[in-house]
Amino acid sequence: MPSLHAGLQYAKKLVPIFNFSVLNSIGTIELKLAIPSSAHINRAKLVTIKNYFQNVEPTTPYEEVRQRNQELFQINEQSELARKQAEYLNEQKSEFLSVAGHELKTPLTILRAYAQMALRSNSNPETLSHLKKVDTQTLKLQTMILQLLDISRIEKGKADYNMETVDCNTYLDSMIDLIRQLIPSHDLLINLCNSIPIYIDKLRMEQVIMNIVGNAAKYSAAGSQIKLSTKLQPNGSLLFSVQDHGIGMSESEVQKIFEKFYRVEDVIKMYNGLGMGLYISSKILHDHGGKIWVESNLGKGSTFYFVITADHPAP
Repeated sequence: MPSLHAGLQYAKKLVPIFNFSVLNSIGTIELKLAIPSSAHINRAKLVTIKNYFQNVEPTTPYEEVRQRNQELFQINEQSELARKQAEYLNEQKSEFLSVAGHELKTPLTILRAYAQMALRSNSNPETLSHLKKVDTQTLKLQTMILQLLDISRIEKGKADYNMETVDCNTYLDSMIDLIRQLIPSHDLLINLCNSIPIYIDKLRMEQVIMNIVGNAAKYSAAGSQIKLSTKLQPNGSLLFSVQDHGIGMSESEVQKIFEKFYRVEDVIKMYNGLGMGLYISSKILHDHGGKIWVESNLGKGSTFYFVITADHPAP
């Protein structure tokens, strides 16, 4: 009782009017204080305040902490459940891509082989024209299927790499004719720095370069220039760049361009593709210990950069 009395005495100092009385072992506390007119207290607000004090159980600081901890625990449980569901769905999607890719690859390869055999026959010009279109579209579909299989392998950590040391410029020189065939309607400019040895999977790195150069041509006007350059970095790594003067990208698009299946909404109807090439390229470069990024101006073009670590063989 003395502690209660001391507490009441202290409470009296906090409000202008504080009265405490006891009747039939029931204590009553009366508080009065002035409310400024700026608070705009009306009868409806008074009823709300009255109901609050009548219906809400008083809680101690400990009870508030306990309730808050329980809320956080429930939130964490929900987040963990959502994470596990997302992982499961991603695994199922990867499994579907793998199975679908394998099932489609064989009949498509056979279909393209027959189309190419027919192209070599002495058919009339109109038939050959149709067969060339069939072969072109079959190649596109085959490329998409191989990309699906690549995603499945890479995300499962099962991508095969045949790493070896090669002379960079010799390797790139061997690809120039292939690159020119890929972009026959564009002006290809090659600017290479002094050659150094690099440690790469040649086929996988060719896949990266061809994808980036192909995209540069795809999103830029025929006859425009595409520039492939290399530059030795101070830390010994090698910087590749592919510059175009095409449609470019906005800042928000640049942030998402390496995401799986991402495609810029405005160009979906104008250009074919599944939005997997840059995602796969980024994964291949990551597995090589490198990285990739892009700088772009909407309507003015893009420059893709990627870095790989130079190989330093033992003397």
